[in-house]
Amino acid sequence: MELYQLHYFVEVARNRNFTHSAPEGHPEVFEVAVVGVPHEKLGETAKAFVVLKKDSHVKGRQLIAYCSEHLARFKCPSAIAFVTALPKTSSGKIQKFLLREREWLGEENRIHGV
Repeated sequence: MELYQLHYFVEVARNRNFTHSAPEGHPEVFEVAVVGVPHEKLGETAKAFVVLKKDSHVKGRQLIAYCSEHLARFKCPSAIAFVTALPKTSSGKIQKFLLREREWLGEENRIHGV
């Protein structure tokens, strides 16, 4: 597979799968953003940044298990990071590129493994 084809595949995967792999339906989740992060073997995998509702105490592995019950396994995030707030624009849209930049910092390529 040529580089541009692989890059296209990663972008499509990011837009189609990762955005739908969020544990949004869980009753203790207030807000979530899912981005692609580097993975040694797969190249890229999903990581969810989760804001919990007030007084919630759910664990990351519980959210991953919840996703596994409701989604295809490849759509489930492989990692969960709990945050107090997600970066947003003035109109309230989540700035996923800031989360993605933080995770890819120090990586030579944006398509890991190439």
